[in-house]
Amino acid sequence: LAMVLSAGRGLKRQADKAGRTSAAATDAQWAAGDAAVRHLQAACRQRPFDVQKSKAAVKDIVLQMRWLKGSDCAFALQALAKLDPAIAADAENALRKQLAGAFQELDARAIAIALWALGTRSESPGSLIALLQQRLVKVSNMLKPVDVSNVVWALAKLRATPLPEGWEAVAVRAHAVAWDMKPHELSITIWAAA
Repeated sequence: LAMVLSAGRGLKRQADKAGRTSAAATDAQWAAGDAAVRHLQAACRQRPFDVQKSKAAVKDIVLQMRWLKGSDCAFALQALAKLDPAIAADAENALRKQLAGAFQELDARAIAIALWALGTRSESPGSLIALLQQRLVKVSNMLKPVDVSNVVWALAKLRATPLPEGWEAVAVRAHAVAWDMKPHELSITIWAAA
């Protein structure tokens, strides 16, 4: 990770000195952003939990923020939702803003993950929820059973007012994948829809 991050920064500095951004520098920055997300996910999974490693991973995410794609933001939010809010708060706020600007590129899984992360924190940034629901209407036919479960659970947990077309799209997809749901996914979906 350190090598990827430093290589990306080195290429960026070289390109900046030359007064231009090269494709290699941009590719290295995107790779550094992906590496920062993986670093954060690994830090959140470790047992026993190491606060210092988690803080370092959160710092890396903040440093690489401008290079994160929409799906990277969703996965980073998911990892941060598992951390102490005191450690993750600043990064979560920045990721929410970044995600709001990149919501059009999100696929069904990224939307479900982002909504799950917001639901886990029980925080309801209304404008972001509305943007995610608008995008959800367009990609709902790609939701897997676990994604349907996560979306319905998150909207219920957030007490978000679902957009009528978004709720209808998720309901149609839930009906289509109900037989493929695991018992846990089915029970969460039924609980949340009640």
